[in-house]
Amino acid sequence: MKKPEVGVDVVIRKGDTILLHERKGNNNDWVWSVPGGHLEIFEEITDCAKRETHEEMGVSIKNLKVVQILNNIYKDIGKHYVTFYVDSEIANGEPKIMEPEKCRSIKWFKISELPKNLFSSFQKLIDTGYFK
Repeated sequence: MKKPEVGVDVVIRKGDTILLHERKGNNNDWVWSVPGGHLEIFEEITDCAKRETHEEMGVSIKNLKVVQILNNIYKDIGKHYVTFYVDSEIANGEPKIMEPEKCRSIKWFKISELPKNLFSSFQKLIDTGYFK
């Protein structure tokens, strides 16, 4: 039997804004999301967050803290993730598109002004009331 995968999603803050990128979602639609990816074997959660953020946006982060763990089930595409959400602050670097085949734009958003088309796992974090 197949087992769930472990994901790490990273909320990057700068003042009252968070950094999102517009990326391909599970159904190849374009959605806004925080950076993130798969936890590698023997990798610490915060190290994964740093690695994924650098790989996807070319920036460094600081003040990392695991803030939520959610069970994300996508029966329609046969995927199941246990996702760790890490809160952080931008440390240095200017965000840029590092994976143009997966991402088409990057933008800072005020939490009160997030776009509507959010990636489902990021929407689930919002639905927990984390940003209130």
